[in-house]
Amino acid sequence: MKSSLAAMAVLAVSLQAWGQGSFGGLTGNITDQSGAAIPDAGIKVTNLNTAATYSVTSTAEGIYLISGLPPGRYRVSVTKVGFKTSTREPIEVSTATTTTLNLSLAVGEVTETVDVVERRVAQAAVGRLRTSFSSPRASQEISGASRSMELLDSARRS
Repeated sequence: MKSSLAAMAVLAVSLQAWGQGSFGGLTGNITDQSGAAIPDAGIKVTNLNTAATYSVTSTAEGIYLISGLPPGRYRVSVTKVGFKTSTREPIEVSTATTTTLNLSLAVGEVTETVDVVERRVAQAAVGRLRTSFSSPRASQEISGASRSMELLDSARRS
């Protein structure tokens, strides 16, 4: 019994040592151009041969660590709102080593999102149709459609 426990312990330690020696990692600091740490930056690492991806977020101090990477060549992309995305490749990850890659992000432009409200687009379209028909009957039908849209709109708000 003691010999089987000893054999299992040796096997477990051997597997753990083999597992640590078969993989590498990446670590580094994410900073802005003044050298200040950037917390919560998204780091995405992509294996260039297999397209496998690994993602982490930088700490409050701007530090990241990705371990357990198979040896190979990688693309490293860092994103953070308010900054331009930074990408570096090829980054070589070797067996049983942790490669250090510090990245600096440049301040980016603020983007604006515009939401188009369907109701306004439809009303504008009805207005254009109303002016393009000259017959009284067509104008009445379009006016009726416009009233129906207004009733639907008020029903939605209630």
